[in-house]
Amino acid sequence: MFDDILIRMEAAIAALVNLILSGHSLCGTASGGKDSGCTTILLLEAIRRVADEGRPQADHFIMSANTMIENPSLLSHLDLMLAEIQDHADAEGLPVTVHVATPSLAAQFVVSTIGRGTLVRTPENGVRNGKRIRACAADWKVEPQSRLRTKLQHDVVARGDREIITVLGNRFGESASRGTAMQARAESAVSPVRNAGGDLTFSPIADWLVDDGGSCSRCSARTLTARSRRRYPRDRSSGWRTFIGPVTRGRAASCWVTRETAHRAGPASGVRSAA
Repeated sequence: MFDDILIRMEAAIAALVNLILSGHSLCGTASGGKDSGCTTILLLEAIRRVADEGRPQADHFIMSANTMIENPSLLSHLDLMLAEIQDHADAEGLPVTVHVATPSLAAQFVVSTIGRGTLVRTPENGVRNGKRIRACAADWKVEPQSRLRTKLQHDVVARGDREIITVLGNRFGESASRGTAMQARAESAVSPVRNAGGDLTFSPIADWLVDDGGSCSRCSARTLTARSRRRYPRDRSSGWRTFIGPVTRGRAASCWVTRETAHRAGPASGVRSAA
């Protein structure tokens, strides 16, 4: 089983490495789910390999969205994950920064619904230009991330790098509607495509099955080597083990959070002392 997922992981990493070597800046999207988590692992590994080879590369980004009405436990979980990603990138000297998009004040729930009395947004009551849409996702996630991406794109172009490619965790097998939409956009795990807004996107796990995400995470945890264990020793007095650790080819991201980071995450995150 792990041989199969390693082949899939290596194929995805190779595709991401090729995009990096072609001069593109990559922007991963992290929602806290298993598919985006696996995509983030693969993206960080691709960036690390290029860095290890001493090859020049553009700056890269991990982007997430805070709807401002998230479940506190889930929000703490996501905040902790993003903090760990940034800590890992800093420790490894990787050109990666983490960014969080939030909806505009006018679009936030407390203003639009409580303040203005508009209907509560649900997947069932969203209509725009005569078409049914997920209005809550559009206003609280898609549009804020689109604005953030535009800002990052301006910065990338100003530095002389090629345009950003957004790396998505979309899978054809996620659902029938998702598969149909991906086919309409001609998404693939081979090459980037342009979405309706003209932005380049890439779906490295497009052909993965539902269980592959879990296998990817388990495989990452199992491939820790003696070298990585020496590099990140079990220090029960200074930190806690976390849930994310990009690992392939015997290298692992830091699996520990400092007390300061864990304090920021709060008790709702469920992170406990390794002791």
